Amino acid sequence: MSQQPYAIRIDQSRKTYVYADLRLQHYQNRQSIIVTEVKCFAENRPSFDEFYQAIGQYITYRNALILNSIDSPLYLAIPSEIYSTFFQKALVKSVINDSQVRLIVVNLEKEEIVLWMS
Repeated sequence: MSQQPYAIRIDQSRKTYVYADLRLQHYQNRQSIIVTEVKCFAENRPSFDEFYQAIGQYITYRNALILNSIDSPLYLAIPSEIYSTFFQKALVKSVINDSQVRLIVVNLEKEEIVLWMS
């Protein structure tokens, strides 16, 4: 599996890009690629500010992938502590559902994925 930041072109004429945190390639029986934006939700910033930024980036990256005819799923990776607290708020759940955000929930201490939500 390879991991690298992933440049997504947003303006053909000016060669302008946005950068998702990870582009993961996995070669087993077939090649699969996912693009992932990682958000840690820093303690020194309000959670809603982090959420606004994360959702804005996610939607921008998803639309840039579509405009470039890139058929790789996009995921938002978040810590399990944030998922079990902040992401259980009714408004947050509603935004995630309405925006069709795919989530990867990560236990940061164990450095393992605990939940995939497509």
